Amino acid sequence: MMQRIPGVIFLLFSLSLFIPTAPGCGDEDAAGPAAPRPLGTDRVGGMVVATVDGVGITITDVEEHARSASVTPGRALADLIDTELLAAEARRRGYGDRRPTRAARARARARELLSTQVEDVVTAASIPNAEIAARYERDAPRYHQEERRRSRHLLVRVPDGGDAATWALAEAIAQDILREAVAAVPDVESVFETATAPAPLRIRTESLDPVARDGSFQAEYEEALFATEPGEVYPGVVRTSFGMHVVFVEEIVPAMHVSLEEATPGIREDLVVENRAERTADLLRRLGEARPVEVLDAVFARASVMELGS
Repeated sequence: MMQRIPGVIFLLFSLSLFIPTAPGCGDEDAAGPAAPRPLGTDRVGGMVVATVDGVGITITDVEEHARSASVTPGRALADLIDTELLAAEARRRGYGDRRPTRAARARARARELLSTQVEDVVTAASIPNAEIAARYERDAPRYHQEERRRSRHLLVRVPDGGDAATWALAEAIAQDILREAVAAVPDVESVFETATAPAPLRIRTESLDPVARDGSFQAEYEEALFATEPGEVYPGVVRTSFGMHVVFVEEIVPAMHVSLEEATPGIREDLVVENRAERTADLLRRLGEARPVEVLDAVFARASVMELGS
């Protein structure tokens, strides 16, 4: 059997799982009998790159699915195998469909089986509140964030082991750049990008992702960052172990706290998707154990790494 998750989630989406179901479909063991009657007599070789219980999947099938679904050939082959497994079980249960082609019938049967065995079982109402609360606690950083600040800085880099004279030169250069930056606000980038320093000093400038007051940066830089308003340059040169900094605060990202009640709808949706994917993966595993799947290894290995059309 091939990898199921996260591929299973794509399979659920590509099969358009959420459709009405036919009446009278039982909720028997999804894996079916231990040794169902073979469905076909195809064998791998030539254009047939895989079979599911004797039903062949051709390289043309793989190419067409890869192209229509915008996936790699390897992913397309795995999807087609899963679809045939589900369609075989749906046919065993008596699900019928009059679509004109075998591939269309297989997809329709697979959708119907997944609808009755996955969607109807794993609903929003089936997710326990305790599971939602546990996910909320597990993902606490997603729902609780302290104020963060985004900054752009210029560093006059002092080499390791730099002596007092080198540090003094770095500070003097940084002071000159600081004065120019303050005068240029908000266009400090033009000042930073044109700044120069003699060897062995180096100029480095970058925009840093938002950070909280949590020790992510050296204390001197953090203190300057949180003492400055957005759109302003910190009024002094900041010394760290790297050298001398000129700090411009670009943005303040406000603190964010989402309550369990507020987070519940989104968490419930996530858990429905995850639980359906897990149930589908388990269903496919059991079907794969009950019905033989044969793959031409060389073709699958090549399809897994090549780009469509190569």
